[in-house]
Amino acid sequence: MYYIDSIPRKVYAFDYDKETGATSNQQIVVDFDMTTEKEEVFPDGMCIDEEGMLWVACYYGAKVVRFNPISGKKLFEVKIPALRTTSCCWGGPNYDELYVTCAVSGASDDELMEYPLTGSVFKVTGLGIKGLPPTVYDG
Repeated sequence: MYYIDSIPRKVYAFDYDKETGATSNQQIVVDFDMTTEKEEVFPDGMCIDEEGMLWVACYYGAKVVRFNPISGKKLFEVKIPALRTTSCCWGGPNYDELYVTCAVSGASDDELMEYPLTGSVFKVTGLGIKGLPPTVYDG
């Protein structure tokens, strides 16, 4: 199980017990202070692809970054034409479309001029990577 804590700029992994719902063994898998993401960007929402890699929306970063959760290394990034990227998820019939949400709240007039699509939802195609189907909660 993964969890993002935006203010300290870290992504954590936990062991998860399906029977009890208990978490244990917290580990930092991505530390934005130790990556190439040293500028003032904050990890926000994320999703996982079929290879087990993490896709992290970078608030104030205008991008989504793919990370290897084993090494913590950045694999590549997808630029988004909105500064405040908030989350991402896989969709489409084959789960090969990455949907990215962006916030508009707090954007200045200058930011809206530079990023006129602020607040939009974007569909990224052609990545050559698929996501996982959603997990349905049964109760």
